[in-house]
Amino acid sequence: SDPENPRVATTVRVVITSGELDQLSQAQKDDMVCSENINIYDGLVIITLANQPPPQIVFIIPTVIASPEFTRFFAMVIISAIGMGHIFWIIEYRANPLFPRHYLYGVLSGFWFSVVTLTTVGYGDKACITWGGKFVTVFWMIVGIIVFSVFAGDVGARLERERDEQNINSVSQLRNRKVGVLP
Repeated sequence: SDPENPRVATTVRVVITSGELDQLSQAQKDDMVCSENINIYDGLVIITLANQPPPQIVFIIPTVIASPEFTRFFAMVIISAIGMGHIFWIIEYRANPLFPRHYLYGVLSGFWFSVVTLTTVGYGDKACITWGGKFVTVFWMIVGIIVFSVFAGDVGARLERERDEQNINSVSQLRNRKVGVLP
């Protein structure tokens, strides 16, 4: 800081409304905001974009779905739903006419019921009538709530990470970013 003027900051943040400084139109230059007058004692000057739109969920969800973590998570959910389809069929097929006795049709009915229950849609065309089936259904509903909570949490975390990446508050956040020097 300036020894003669202790009010001068060692770091000044300059905010501009568009990308590259040399590509700014006159209207954009008129919108430029500077935190203070820059002088020799300012030290580090960080230029960031102002009025950047916040990250939008419609752009975040595809990145979540395309991630390897989500692919593994989704595969695990589908495999679990197939397994639960078998369990529902085994528990219900003797007492419940909605689960056919034929293995393939019965397991497909169980899988359908499993997916509808997991997603908390509750389509209503099938229901368990045995106490064992009802107990497993309640368990599977809770698993469904947890599964979709994890997905929503991942989307929220990515939104927050995107928002944090727009704000530069220290030199360490400049790593792996394009930086330049102004004369």
